[in-house]
Amino acid sequence: MLIDLTLKIELDINSKSVSDLCHYGTHYDSMYVDYDLKKCVTVGKLVTVEEIRDRQIIPEDFNSIGLNEGDFLIFRTGWLKEKTFGTEEYSKDYPELADSTINYLISKKVGLIGIDTPAIKNARDHIKADIYCGKNNLFIVENLANLELINKEIFKVYCFPLNLQNVTGLPCRVVAEV
Repeated sequence: MLIDLTLKIELDINSKSVSDLCHYGTHYDSMYVDYDLKKCVTVGKLVTVEEIRDRQIIPEDFNSIGLNEGDFLIFRTGWLKEKTFGTEEYSKDYPELADSTINYLISKKVGLIGIDTPAIKNARDHIKADIYCGKNNLFIVENLANLELINKEIFKVYCFPLNLQNVTGLPCRVVAEV
């Protein structure tokens, strides 16, 4: 079964700049680094951390999942189900990854991190985290949808960003095969 993890959005294209559109909805934070086509089809692993709201997500929250080089690790926080995408409430105080989690995933050579929030770090640290991850060949896919439909911890995932140049974000289609 195929599950579309791409956030369905309705927007007035005329009211958005190209830069805004590149970071709207489900997108891959490229930080000007070319997308490696080997990341288009890979193993997805789901981590459910919906109960974590009062602290950052740490490696101990998911270290029972075996990680392999190139995996697409997806964090289901439940945020997108609780808050309305595009609102100020959605963009504030969302669950985030601890620095130790990012470093752990880099050490495991995970290829992609997916999450159902606006970012893996709060607004203050968002860009800094994206750049740090990109320099370490780990990239982020934000605003994933329909994660509650995934009924397996391990599955195949397809992630196809648009082939745009000179942008920091690439809108993408993400599909899980379970």
